[in-house]
Amino acid sequence: MKKEGTCTALAFYDLEKDSIDLRGLFTFFEDWFLEQGYTPMRGSADGEGIKATKTWTFKYTKKFLEKRNFEKIIAFWFAAYPPEWDYDATDCLLSVNLSTNRNVFDFYFHNSVVPFERGLIESLIKDISRYLKAQYGIVYQRDFDKGPGLYAGGVITGLDGYKFPEQEEEEKRIAEWHRRYFRPWRYHLGQLRDVYPMNLLSDAHLKEPVFGKTLKEWIESSPNHGELKPLTDILWEWWVPENKISAVREELRPTGLIICI
Repeated sequence: MKKEGTCTALAFYDLEKDSIDLRGLFTFFEDWFLEQGYTPMRGSADGEGIKATKTWTFKYTKKFLEKRNFEKIIAFWFAAYPPEWDYDATDCLLSVNLSTNRNVFDFYFHNSVVPFERGLIESLIKDISRYLKAQYGIVYQRDFDKGPGLYAGGVITGLDGYKFPEQEEEEKRIAEWHRRYFRPWRYHLGQLRDVYPMNLLSDAHLKEPVFGKTLKEWIESSPNHGELKPLTDILWEWWVPENKISAVREELRPTGLIICI
């Protein structure tokens, strides 16, 4: 298998930290990886008293977390990739990462392992929401060599070398998310990182003022603005077809609602 192709990624922000079921989330994804025919290979954890500077084997990661009963843990990560690949940061075909101190959860899979399908993603979001609740989320497609998981946290990768203007603009947008989201005085719940094929919105987003309406009213005012429907007990799915994303983004540009634009 070549290190190329596209991944489907999901990122949750504005986590309800006190209600996260760490054990349940960890176990759900371990089982999910196995169902796809991949055994997790590497992992890591962070929390009180942990001073690890390198990743661990998945077996050790699981044993370590279970021994601590998942208590006083602020982050975990694990991933799977072919045996001949061994670089944790970029070789993962399936990867799940939770960081409560950074207020981010991200998960991605290579589309050669699991093809993108809207219904599958909706089911996954509902399953994840049994263990983790968040007030905002995005679902996107990203090239394997451009760090689909790292993108969630506002980390730039895969854009080295000679840059075209559009690549430079992408770097600026990614950096702007990191600059704003991780500094609470520059961000508030209700803002959008960008417009993606699937946007997971809470009531705070839907109440944002847009051209004399709420965002919910604006979306529902035209089929050109995409489709809005409730998905979980606190999240709505705003689905925007690929061919309408640019127009929706430009129409919302003057509102200041979108951060990375």
